Amino acid sequence: MLLGDLLDLSTLVSLKLSKTWYTMANWCYKWGKKNAEKMHKTSNNSASIINEQNESEKNILMNMLPSHVTNDDKEFILSLFSTRGSKLLQSLLNNSDTEYESIHELINNNCKSLTSNTQCIDSLIVTWKMLANRVYFFHRIACTSYFTYLNLNTTTRSSSSLSQNEGNISATLRIIKILIKYASELKEDLQKGLAKTPTQPWLLTIPQLFCRLNHPETYVRKSVAELLCRIARDYPHLIIYPAVVGSQDGPTKIENVHKSSNKNTNKINKNEDEEEEEKEEDEEEEEIVNEEKKVELKNSFKCLLDTLSETNPKMIDEVKLFVHEMRRVTLLREELWLGTLNQIRK
Repeated sequence: MLLGDLLDLSTLVSLKLSKTWYTMANWCYKWGKKNAEKMHKTSNNSASIINEQNESEKNILMNMLPSHVTNDDKEFILSLFSTRGSKLLQSLLNNSDTEYESIHELINNNCKSLTSNTQCIDSLIVTWKMLANRVYFFHRIACTSYFTYLNLNTTTRSSSSLSQNEGNISATLRIIKILIKYASELKEDLQKGLAKTPTQPWLLTIPQLFCRLNHPETYVRKSVAELLCRIARDYPHLIIYPAVVGSQDGPTKIENVHKSSNKNTNKINKNEDEEEEEKEEDEEEEEIVNEEKKVELKNSFKCLLDTLSETNPKMIDEVKLFVHEMRRVTLLREELWLGTLNQIRK
């Protein structure tokens, strides 16, 4: 850890030197990765917020509970500090309106011996937050250091543009990787960083940003869409084609014909059993969720087109015409008729 202290000191001595922040970010990212791997190994392939090898941490957690708490309730409290429990608590804590009420209901419903003991539940939540911050300590520093490096690397232009591009690519890709794995745990740092980051370092990772538009976290989709809108204002030629293609209807007519015919045949062949009805309900729910995701994705693409239309609406119309003609050429009318006839015959 001596090297980490020296790197931290270097960032304090030279605040505006991008190289120091980049080295600091790489060191913290590697140590955060090692820390996560250790937590997975020590807890049977499921990362735990508490260190199971250190009995003092368990004792501190158990001493916070009253003496009348049963062993089953103690095991449930310990399970909340595992990966599944931490994700569950994190999802509840992200809801700012009813965060404590929902967690109180969760513990009260599963731990009967802790009902109406609000002080103990509050102390458990505070302890959970402190331990969670310890687990993601290195990733948090790496995230802020990478964003600081991107801000400094664009303001201070150097002669070696190749090394600058390499640093930007590795920094942006690692931020995206942190965004994929620890989006809920590092929400504040990622949200602030994406809102203030410059657009120039992200030019070489635009396809990866488009892939994050269907992220399960709503703030991630919103932040990435805002970043792409800022890139569209500065560099419209890099955004216009994927935005136009994404905003239009994806499947072609022949695919729609195949889907509708397959649904009809499946309905005829299905028996009227309860298990199959449950499967159909589950499939319908999945379709509803997928449709909602598609609608959100199209809305983000339309937002990009709105920002692009403010500067050059004629270019958007020309790209739309080009995409329409390319789709028309790739699938001929004879192929459409042949596909529909084959489906009717089957």
